[in-house]
Amino acid sequence: MSEQKNIISALAKFQDEVGNIKKDSTNPFFKNSYASLSNILESIKLPLMNAGLVITQIPVNENELRTVIFHIETGEKIEGTFKMTPSKNDPQGQGSVITYQRRYALGAMLGLNIEDDDDANAGVKSSGTVQAPKQPVEPQNTPQTPSSVPAQQMEQGMAEQQNTGEYPPCPKCGAEQVKNPKTGKVFCSNKCWLNQPT
Repeated sequence: MSEQKNIISALAKFQDEVGNIKKDSTNPFFKNSYASLSNILESIKLPLMNAGLVITQIPVNENELRTVIFHIETGEKIEGTFKMTPSKNDPQGQGSVITYQRRYALGAMLGLNIEDDDDANAGVKSSGTVQAPKQPVEPQNTPQTPSSVPAQQMEQGMAEQQNTGEYPPCPKCGAEQVKNPKTGKVFCSNKCWLNQPT
């Protein structure tokens, strides 16, 4: 462990400076708040620089993310690999899982205080597989649910959507969720509600 004394001292300096990470996003299905990836990255940027540290995150192998913390001056490093299997193996599912992996790996490896961040909630089993929750909770203060919105209206909303990559996967099919900029409503990009049996 003596070979790692510089990076350990730098991590201690980083943890002393970084403080608590603010929760800036809301999971509409579980009605809980969490810290988004962009908020975490912004919160750690300056403390990492001041401590002489840099961090990289690289997808490797199948559904794995390698996170490496480097001490800039000495080249010492600490690294770890986190695996999480998406419930739906498509680009949206893969992208959502990488976002989860990056957030949780940063929190764990840097010792961040994100105050009970449980955005994945019951969706992650001990095997690391993202599963849809059994009974999703409908968002509050929403005048229409996806099943009550005509397909044509949803098509129009899909054409105008903006995707930030910060929303949890769809609890029904695991696809990426997107936000309609006009209504502010988050919904499944796979439009799985259109395929419900009648």
